[in-house]
Amino acid sequence: MLFAEWLDTRILEQVSHAQYVFTIPKLLRAVFKYHRRLLGILCKSAWQALREMLQQVASDPSALPGVVISVQSYGDWLNFHPHIHAIASRGVWSAGGSFEPIPAIDTRQLMLLFRHYVLKNLLACGKIGQATLDILDRFHHPGFSAYQGESVSPGDSTARESLASYLVHPLYARPGRNDPAGRSYGANHQV
Repeated sequence: MLFAEWLDTRILEQVSHAQYVFTIPKLLRAVFKYHRRLLGILCKSAWQALREMLQQVASDPSALPGVVISVQSYGDWLNFHPHIHAIASRGVWSAGGSFEPIPAIDTRQLMLLFRHYVLKNLLACGKIGQATLDILDRFHHPGFSAYQGESVSPGDSTARESLASYLVHPLYARPGRNDPAGRSYGANHQV
């Protein structure tokens, strides 16, 4: 796939990267189904959560990760299921350009940050209110999830291109085909 090769050779720096997948509860899906322009809020929220998590553990709290984000609106059963796929550097760059590797991050904390930003951003644009927040607070499971894949080394172009292919995989693809580890993380994946 040309996109995957371009991303690997022109965009991704020669550092380790990982795949991230973010999902939202069914209760919020209707907001995005009828207001597709709001799908950008999911991208923004994923970016905010990843940036904050990586900055919390970095020696320079203003350093930034490299992140490529894709929103997908379909699930494993071709249902409407908006979720986010991202490739992020396993570290951050300081303003001076030096790279600081970061170990795997706590996905539960990442999920909570993603939840926080999605709800904050939806509240800010008036698409949900306190009643929705109250309902979500009563859920046994938060309905949100954040998955972090294994680290892919900078020299493994095949794995990097597989990650990139998964960002833009078609509506129907063979399960696990684009995942470097052979796993399938479709829309119904919950952590």
